[in-house]
Amino acid sequence: MSDGQREVLETLTSSRTAADRVVQRAQVVLLAADGVSNSEISEVAGVSRPTVLAWRGQFEKDGLVGFGEVAPG
Repeated sequence: MSDGQREVLETLTSSRTAADRVVQRAQVVLLAADGVSNSEISEVAGVSRPTVLAWRGQFEKDGLVGFGEVAPG
């Protein structure tokens, strides 16, 4: 993850206008980048473990493009 991507994701996690799902996805990706386990991420973010794995995989493949509300990064 680049510094720019991290900055965008951190901004999303504190956004009051971004869709809840986008905020959750940003939180999942940031926690994963910080080395948190998938199970713990699932509990913290309130999504299933398979969802955590899917979102992580999509970010690894597409970067910020998969977030829809932000510019590609």
